[in-house]
Amino acid sequence: MINIVLFLLAVLLVIVIIKLLKLGKRTVKVIGSILLIILVLCAVGFAVMAYNENQERTAYIEKLKAYSTTIDEYAETHGYTVGNILSDSSGKFDEEAKAYFRAHEKEFDPTKKVTMISDVVAFANNYRSANGLSTGRSYIDVVSREKTTLHLERPLKGQADVVIVFYPYFIDSWDTKKLVQNDVYDAWLFKIYNLDGTRIFSLRNGWSLSTEHNAEMFDNAKDN
Repeated sequence: MINIVLFLLAVLLVIVIIKLLKLGKRTVKVIGSILLIILVLCAVGFAVMAYNENQERTAYIEKLKAYSTTIDEYAETHGYTVGNILSDSSGKFDEEAKAYFRAHEKEFDPTKKVTMISDVVAFANNYRSANGLSTGRSYIDVVSREKTTLHLERPLKGQADVVIVFYPYFIDSWDTKKLVQNDVYDAWLFKIYNLDGTRIFSLRNGWSLSTEHNAEMFDNAKDN
């Protein structure tokens, strides 16, 4: 857009100069024809650039969606119910993890599977590498969470301003915003809250009161 404005200003400047020089009609027509041709070529060039940028943006969003969906599927097939975790005798879950889930057991749906972040790390790294996706920060702690605020042009079940809590190791804040803006509202990579964190969104339940576990994730997340 800025380039178009600058070009039009340049054309206007040339017209003013021609007027000031008081050139002959034939010369003015030749210069005018040349400017018109240049203007048409530039318009075509800008249109092609805008189209290509839109195609690239659309393709990137589709890659993000595929990444999010693949992580969801992996988490679902590699998760454990709280009952599985508490009864585990293989040593996969240490006593600290068991103590946490024991303390919060009533907050979890007994049929819902919980995925250990450490189980997702290698899979996510391999997926991003294989698919040329550079989102996320590999130098940050994998269990850390951040939160970012987003205003939705289309309110989510009546909520226009939301807070996204996400794992910065796996995805960047601007990419979570792109996903939410493109109708991805429930994912392993992030969760959507209202502004004060008292409600959380899911496709299954819509807006519901945050559990103690949900509220803890919201409160502990760093502002991005």
